[in-house]
Amino acid sequence: MEKKVYGILISIIWGLCFNYHSLQAQQEAYLKKVEAIVDSIYEAEDLPALSVGVLLPGKAPVFINRGYYDRSEKKEVDEHSIYQIASLSKMMAGIIANNLLLEGEIKLEQPITDFLPASLSGKAQEKLSSISFRELLHHRAGLPRNAKVGYKRKDGDPYLYEYTEEDLLQELAKLKLKKGAGYRYSNFGYGLLGYLLERAKETPYEELLAKYVFEPRGMKETFYTLPLENPQLVTAYRKENRQIPTMGWVMGKLSPATTVSTSMADLLRLMKDQLQAYRKYDETQEITSLMVSSDTEVAYEGIGDYGFGMFSWASGDFGHGGDVDGFASNYSIHPKENFGVAMLTSSGGRWTGSLIVQINNVIKDELAK
Repeated sequence: MEKKVYGILISIIWGLCFNYHSLQAQQEAYLKKVEAIVDSIYEAEDLPALSVGVLLPGKAPVFINRGYYDRSEKKEVDEHSIYQIASLSKMMAGIIANNLLLEGEIKLEQPITDFLPASLSGKAQEKLSSISFRELLHHRAGLPRNAKVGYKRKDGDPYLYEYTEEDLLQELAKLKLKKGAGYRYSNFGYGLLGYLLERAKETPYEELLAKYVFEPRGMKETFYTLPLENPQLVTAYRKENRQIPTMGWVMGKLSPATTVSTSMADLLRLMKDQLQAYRKYDETQEITSLMVSSDTEVAYEGIGDYGFGMFSWASGDFGHGGDVDGFASNYSIHPKENFGVAMLTSSGGRWTGSLIVQINNVIKDELAK
């Protein structure tokens, strides 16, 4: 009898081990497909550096790194290498805004003039009083795409201008709004958002980032401005000629729209918390500070929703990308399937979106089996 029971236990254990190794092999197979996609684009685009991170259900983060900190030194990048993330910075501005909304410091329908300085002319105040935080967050405020002051540069060159509060107020006084034009993506608008959040909380934007985004997740490899002296910072290269070094952008008061720098290890720390927040919402309908999608009352035909720093699509997925003529990023989360994918590179271009889409499709197909 004991021998029979022992035999049954051995069979069960063997079966479990076999299933585990079969599952592990299956996972390795589709991750090899992901690596093949990364390798194909890395080689075809002759990229100086490329880092990809994948979060899978119940698994440790997967990091795929190709290339070097600098073409001349041949030191290989890893998940701790730092890149500027460009417009993905807007997602973090959205997180701060949502924290302040939940704290009651600002309201979606509140006019932004409630937080602009009294020194701004009455005419300018009247013009800007028609803009609410909701419209600013959703790129529907009628603001221009980019600032005019200091924005003189050739394509391929970095933006290096310490845009000041004085510059911002000068533009606000002179700009012409295009209200009623619908969705109009605005880097200038998210720079303005960061300024308003500073004034609402009476705290510098850099400190808001640290309090609401970096510190809760131990993101010690993430910075508001380019960490030029940090040896982990990767050298950027022009996307029209990937043999020519360039650098990330320095933007002063416009920084909330585009200048955050981070590593893939840190970015996936934030992604993990975001995935949990969205999945919790699906179960409880409880809004949290990491819910950075559009609110449910806003929908923009053709492009999906945009709000709180990320696009959201009918599939239930969320994401954003960025490109600053050197560094580029892409980021997508998929709460229903419980996975996410991110990409950081030291030379951008149109290929970045294609890379993320291909990886997403491989993982979705695998998880659907």
